[in-house]
Amino acid sequence: NKTVAATREAHRIQEECTRATEKAEEYKKKSEEYKAELDLLKQDISQMRASMADFETFQCKIHVAEGQVRDAETKLEVLMREFIATNAALNAVRTEVAEWKGSAKVTESRCRMLENQLQTSLTAGIHSGSFDMKSEDSESAQALVQLVEAGRERIAELEAKLSVAESQRRSMHNQLQDLRGSVRVFVRSRPFLESDCESPPRPGCPGAVRCSSDAVSVTVVPPGNGLNPHSYVFDRVFGPSAGQNEIFEEVDSFVQSALDGYKVCLLSYGQTGSGKTHTMQVKKC
Repeated sequence: NKTVAATREAHRIQEECTRATEKAEEYKKKSEEYKAELDLLKQDISQMRASMADFETFQCKIHVAEGQVRDAETKLEVLMREFIATNAALNAVRTEVAEWKGSAKVTESRCRMLENQLQTSLTAGIHSGSFDMKSEDSESAQALVQLVEAGRERIAELEAKLSVAESQRRSMHNQLQDLRGSVRVFVRSRPFLESDCESPPRPGCPGAVRCSSDAVSVTVVPPGNGLNPHSYVFDRVFGPSAGQNEIFEEVDSFVQSALDGYKVCLLSYGQTGSGKTHTMQVKKC
């Protein structure tokens, strides 16, 4: 009986050991699963921290870029005021130079007339043997000569100022163009023509290319139901109603830069019939 009881107890203990071993294996397996999940969570946390760091870096870059934009806008505003003042001074100097040149021409004409009169009187006196030059004529001639010399000096002085002001204007104009962007992209939407298709759109019906009122963005609406439109932003957008005058007002600064001696390129790009030649080579604005 004792042997049977001991055997049973041994079996029981063995079964408990087996169950304990199985539970230990199960706990070990769950522990490994939890560890794997913990590792995944740690990886997710690391990625989130990296993303947060990238986001913070991106935000810092945005703040820096916004500060640079504000600085550039401030510089552009200051430079624009200086440019306007310089242009006003330049125009004033040009006007004064023109006035002095006109006055100098009148004075030189009077001086030549007086010289001719003196020469005629001198010739007549030599032939008659009695030459009497009036003192007031001599003084008037000397005064005219002095006035002409003073006018020439003033004109030379104003022309020197004009040259300096013109150099400043060119430099400031070039700086303005750099601040506005050395490369700019404009878009011009051509109006619909009858030759484009057999059935023209109804009046007031918007087309597939729609220019926004902000004059910098274009929305392209796909045909059909018009879902998923695509919007694009450019430096300037001209709608179908924009005329040649409006186009030239936007690019006249480039023309002025070319006249000032800087290298400028105006490129018109688009498919056949989009209006490139009309935009670039129209006879009159």
